[in-house]
Amino acid sequence: MIGISTVYWRDEKNGALVLDEVKRFGFQAIEIANSVTKALLGEILPALREHSILTTSVHNYCPKFTPRLLPGEETRPEPLFSSSDAEERGVALELSRRTLELAADLEAKAVVLHLGTTSVEPPNKALQDLFDRDQIETQEGVDEISEIKAERARAGEAVKDAVYFSLEALTRQAEALGILLGIENRIYLEDYPTYEETAQILEDFDGGNFGYWHDVGHGTVHENLGLARMAEVLPVLGPHIIGLHIHDAKGYADHIAPGQGDADYDLLANYLSPDTLRVLEVHRQAKEEEVLDGIALLRKKGIF
Repeated sequence: MIGISTVYWRDEKNGALVLDEVKRFGFQAIEIANSVTKALLGEILPALREHSILTTSVHNYCPKFTPRLLPGEETRPEPLFSSSDAEERGVALELSRRTLELAADLEAKAVVLHLGTTSVEPPNKALQDLFDRDQIETQEGVDEISEIKAERARAGEAVKDAVYFSLEALTRQAEALGILLGIENRIYLEDYPTYEETAQILEDFDGGNFGYWHDVGHGTVHENLGLARMAEVLPVLGPHIIGLHIHDAKGYADHIAPGQGDADYDLLANYLSPDTLRVLEVHRQAKEEEVLDGIALLRKKGIF
């Protein structure tokens, strides 16, 4: 199934207008993004039936997480599956249960998951600096990236048990509702899991309702920053792909229209099946004509 993420209209308040735009772009299905508020979701749901639009997937948490702030608080972080706090993980699981039930009600095939983060110091600035100085493939760059990845691997071990505890509960809920869980590759290295950790999850939970959700733009950024090569990642995780977030990336800037960046769609096409869910996930920075050209490119490449 092919759809477009509602994240393109993340600032829109009118659900019917969003779906009018979806059809104008030529789509008959959407992914409901985790940026969709409760109010906007309340407008989108009846409009889906009116427009005869299907739902490919729902991005956890949906509706958007809105914390109940205590007096004096201005923000509160989203609850994480990777938290060492059992109460926080419980909140994350309860919010996910609601997303799964929404997906089941809409007859969506999958829920896309973010699994949490680690305590490692975010290396984004250091990696981007190497890229800006054209040092990614120099010995200096290779050595620094190797050290960053080793530190991140150690940090991942510290949150593994918490994540696995959460995943055991999630897969039981998903199986009961007939929903697939897509573990997405995140853009920031401090987040969990890495490609290696994803492969381990899929092996350890063999038989669970899990698959790999490949974000094309994130993978392209990782390749540009020297963190991974898709020609090595996809042979391992490609057989487990259940869905795609499709957008392009130039350097370390992502969510641009397909064809405007560095993504290798010819390589990707080798790992898709007719059942692979395909979701265009561009942000508003992509102009309408760029989006339309990108859709045409994806059709030419056999992605759509």
